[in-house]
Amino acid sequence: MKLLMYKQIVLFILLFFIGGLACEKCAGQTNRPNVVMLVVDDWNDMIAAFGNRHIETPNIDKLCARGVRFVNNHTSATYCTPSRTALMTGVAPWKSGCYADQPHHYNMPNRKTIPMLFQENGYSVLGGGKIYHHMPGYLDLKGFDEYFHWDAKQKKRGWGLNAWEDNLAAPKEMPASEFGKKVYANFDIKALPNHLEAEMADTKVCNWAIDQINKKHEKPFFIAVGIYAPHKPNYAPLKYFDKYPLDSINIPAVKEHDEKDLPPLVQKIIQRKSKHTHNKLIAIDNGWKKAVQGYMACISYADAQLGRVLEALENSPHANNTIVLFWSDNGYQLGEKKCWAKHTLWERTTNVPLIWAGPGIAKNKAYNEVTSLLDIYPTLIEMCNLKNDPAQDGESIVRELKYPEKLRERMVITADKKGDSFSVFTSKWHYIQYKNGKAEELYNVIEDPQEWENLAMHHQYAHVKKELAKAVPVNPAAPAVTKKQLRLKLDGEKFEWKKREK
Repeated sequence: MKLLMYKQIVLFILLFFIGGLACEKCAGQTNRPNVVMLVVDDWNDMIAAFGNRHIETPNIDKLCARGVRFVNNHTSATYCTPSRTALMTGVAPWKSGCYADQPHHYNMPNRKTIPMLFQENGYSVLGGGKIYHHMPGYLDLKGFDEYFHWDAKQKKRGWGLNAWEDNLAAPKEMPASEFGKKVYANFDIKALPNHLEAEMADTKVCNWAIDQINKKHEKPFFIAVGIYAPHKPNYAPLKYFDKYPLDSINIPAVKEHDEKDLPPLVQKIIQRKSKHTHNKLIAIDNGWKKAVQGYMACISYADAQLGRVLEALENSPHANNTIVLFWSDNGYQLGEKKCWAKHTLWERTTNVPLIWAGPGIAKNKAYNEVTSLLDIYPTLIEMCNLKNDPAQDGESIVRELKYPEKLRERMVITADKKGDSFSVFTSKWHYIQYKNGKAEELYNVIEDPQEWENLAMHHQYAHVKKELAKAVPVNPAAPAVTKKQLRLKLDGEKFEWKKREK
């Protein structure tokens, strides 16, 4: 009898102990933060809370007030595809060889992406809109439990995410403006009737995101929300254009003959780019101002849509246990150095907004030291206690999120499309090395934030160049397999890349 009672007591203790562990694990799963990741396209530092008083971004300003804004943050690549690839895989372009249009899921088939890591760690993983590149074949669906697309036709074409076709709001004829006709087709600018806002792709993606937030979730969730704006063409409802009358538009400050102190190789780049876009644009009446107006209108449209998502989150039961992350893949030039859009190594292309808010994150703070979009991968791992994480090329910025006043000196790098030219940034200096050392630029970005005075040829700065050049990747990876070397094999709503036969 005593032996039986002893066994029962031991069994009770074991069950209590095991149950306690299970509850602790369950509680750990429940208490892990949700994540809402907001992704925009080609949005430079035009955010009021970043100090740009000419733009209206009330919703992103509220997000900044709730968290930490990284004002000296840089992309790792000058093109859309490699920037997003590096961020989502945690692998730098100079390690992966993904510098331009290389599909990462062909070139790195076994690499864990951010969605895959969250899924492996028990999260419900949902996505919609432009997270990876928007062309067919670039959306990596692995790791997502559900992915929203507004059109079944585009799914069958390889999950492209073209925001201006297949029954979406768009001008009746495209190109719809003299910009699209005289500059180039995708540089189109047009105000749409206000009532079409509900039919725009970015509006639909944000509607979907709101629905997901309002659902009951049994598991912690990761929701990725990607919108096209302010990527060109600049189509937005008229009311957003009306916010910026032409007589109120300020074109960027420029320096006459800014290119004179640049190496011949770089001068040729400017000549080619200005001939392609800038010279045609300024030949249009008020062309420069109208182009800036279109870009600003699309930013305010994007702010309004993301504001609805943030409001839904704020009114939901998840408000206090959700990390919000906002980032853009690339910056945007608005005529500086006679260049437009991205694809250069200057700061206007590389500098991108990064904002974090949520539990464990300081409020209404700015972090001024340099950071990289590559930092997102390891930071999410640490913030959400994700296991089975592979090596990463970025650095966790969890300390900066908690204590943004504690600055950490470092260097961050941006790669150009062929992997032979790089930017190196510190909080004071910006060094550019072209074509494996054939040309150089150097700027003191504190004294010369516009990057007007190239110091590379000044002998007194030779030691600065030498130190910064050490950060340029040695023997960077050769360009990986490109889109031209592959063909997209379609099978219903599934697709895969196959090597082209010679």
